[in-house]
Amino acid sequence: GLVDSRYAEFGKMAGAQYLLVGSFQALGDKDTMMLKISARVIDVSTGVVMQGQGIDSSGGYKELFGLQDKVAERLISNLKIEVTPEEQKRVALSETNSVVSYEMYWLAMSEKDPARKIQLYRKALEYDPGYARAHLTLAGTLFMMSMNQPQHPEIEQHALEAVRLDPTLAEGYNVAGTYYDRLAFSLSKAGNPAAKQTAARAIENYRKFVELRGDADSFYFKGQVDRAKRKIEELSRM
Repeated sequence: GLVDSRYAEFGKMAGAQYLLVGSFQALGDKDTMMLKISARVIDVSTGVVMQGQGIDSSGGYKELFGLQDKVAERLISNLKIEVTPEEQKRVALSETNSVVSYEMYWLAMSEKDPARKIQLYRKALEYDPGYARAHLTLAGTLFMMSMNQPQHPEIEQHALEAVRLDPTLAEGYNVAGTYYDRLAFSLSKAGNPAAKQTAARAIENYRKFVELRGDADSFYFKGQVDRAKRKIEELSRM
């Protein structure tokens, strides 16, 4: 029954019906740390904390993602939110279940030294080779670091692996397409007959990127969120 007008204001700015707010407590060092996550739901229209919507989840640090899942599951159940199997799968695919991999990824994201960035992304993938977003960001960083090195198979490998693991990460097609484009130009200058085939691969990857992101973004920015969602799901099945 508590009221906090700030949250109501934030929620209205975001166009939200509900806001989930909360905190966590941690006890012990990293190896033995215990966590308690506490969350509550606020009705944006009134700023009132909804009765019976307090959610707590406790466990060890290495169980962090499991604790998050418990909070999400209870939230979905309490608010009677419909989540399709495709949505559940998409969320699971774009992240990782390895706390260490997740830490390495975010350390890399905040790192300013490109060489150190690459090292951290690779470390994240050692702990979880199926971390699609880490593959994507590694491919993009390698591309930016190798502007004077047209041929770099690792860029292609990680960009396409990201898309294979999670087809909604359309930027993987963009990175691959840009890489093939650069390689095709280099091969063409050298008179290599493979240039034409490589250029065709660039065009194909750009086409996939534009289809997946362009149509979905167009619908989204027109406020047609459901159409954007359906378009992403349709193209993800291609």
